Amino acid sequence: MNVIADNSIVDSSTGILIIEGHENHIYGNRIFANATAGISMELENYEYSNGIHDNLIYKNHISGSVDGIRMLYEGIEQNQISGNIITENSGYGIEIPWGNFENTIYGNHFSFNTLGNAIDNGNDNHWFTQDKGGNYWDDYTGSDLNQDGFGDTPHPVPGTANASDDKPLMGDQGDISVSPMSVAFETHVISKLTPRPPAEKTVTITNQGNVDLAVLGILLEGPDSVHFALNNNPCEGTDIAPGGSCVTTVAYNPFSPGSHAAELVIISSDENQDVVRVTINGEGVPPLSGDVNGNGIYDLADALTILQVLVGMAPDIVQFGETGDGSSLALSDVLYILRQISAK
Repeated sequence: MNVIADNSIVDSSTGILIIEGHENHIYGNRIFANATAGISMELENYEYSNGIHDNLIYKNHISGSVDGIRMLYEGIEQNQISGNIITENSGYGIEIPWGNFENTIYGNHFSFNTLGNAIDNGNDNHWFTQDKGGNYWDDYTGSDLNQDGFGDTPHPVPGTANASDDKPLMGDQGDISVSPMSVAFETHVISKLTPRPPAEKTVTITNQGNVDLAVLGILLEGPDSVHFALNNNPCEGTDIAPGGSCVTTVAYNPFSPGSHAAELVIISSDENQDVVRVTINGEGVPPLSGDVNGNGIYDLADALTILQVLVGMAPDIVQFGETGDGSSLALSDVLYILRQISAK
């Protein structure tokens, strides 16, 4: 058994390709913008192979490819495909050709797939289970009058198999709320020799929906994003229960002066707002001339640091922390620091 989990697979020919594989677990992957398919199962020589069977494909986010999940050729059987978000593919959400049978597909979210959410030309594939129901389809037009969470009428699956999802899921995939939507850091002093601890702010992600919200990805974007970091990010790749929350921590520790702006991008399973962008701003300033350790005051540590530079025990400073003339440090700079201390 192989496990393929918690990867980001972007801009390849095929996100994940299975050839004659069985009993693999493929879960928690973010598979975006791949040329042919997000996940492809291909079995060209069925009569002379061990087949593709008993694979578990679950809780992946697949979008922006031609097909989300596809099966090529025949003999692909008894695989379980569940809990995936398959959306915005230019072909089918899932494509099953003739000769592929007894695969079970349930608990998936299908939406905005151009040619269709699914096509089943195979044999005896199962699109729901009695206890967990079927799938969410954005083109399902039925109702749920008894409010049991399942559609009252089957959802037909296009294709020659004449298959149907007899227990289509109702409702969204969670309702995301993010607070705050804008993060502003206080002015942060830059130190070249003695790095200061980063400033930190938290962002809270809350699920206001009535089903789990999958947090598929959290990343920093923008030309200034190098000045920021995700110091604590337990939310990515998790499911937030209805009414639950998760907190991620953004850190700011600039290495050049000036104003810095970036965005915290949160990707989720909320079909109405699958991408949330939080603006982040901060300003880095150099330390006082002579404050070589960047702690905001003149002290003996500054003088000691200069002495360490002069004897080769610390790197020289040219841009930050020098005593004002912009040249390399010298013994006279030690005297300058001592005079600043005595003048306090």
